[in-house]
Amino acid sequence: MQIEEEIIMFLSEFRNIEPHRITNSTLLFDDLGIDGDDAVELMEEFSKRFNVDLQTFHIGEYFGCEGLPPTFLFNWLAIIFKRLLGKSTHEAAGLKPLSVARLVQAAEKKRW
Repeated sequence: MQIEEEIIMFLSEFRNIEPHRITNSTLLFDDLGIDGDDAVELMEEFSKRFNVDLQTFHIGEYFGCEGLPPTFLFNWLAIIFKRLLGKSTHEAAGLKPLSVARLVQAAEKKRW
């Protein structure tokens, strides 16, 4: 099995969705709804399973935090407004996109 297929199966199991719904261009935050503690768990398991050094990976660049900060309502209203203006979910949240392709690249290099 190729590394891309292994990562797709890994994500499929993690999110409990059919593997055919995940492609190389699938975004973890936007398309799979991975965020907060789930993102931390996913990336820790990804690192272990694919032997990837994540020392230079900064989770806050790609995923939001768990829980509700005091500014939660304002933040989500701002995100909704930005989405109405045509921005992607990660752009509206001020995050970098993280695709399956990027995970494949890291798994192949064994580092972020």
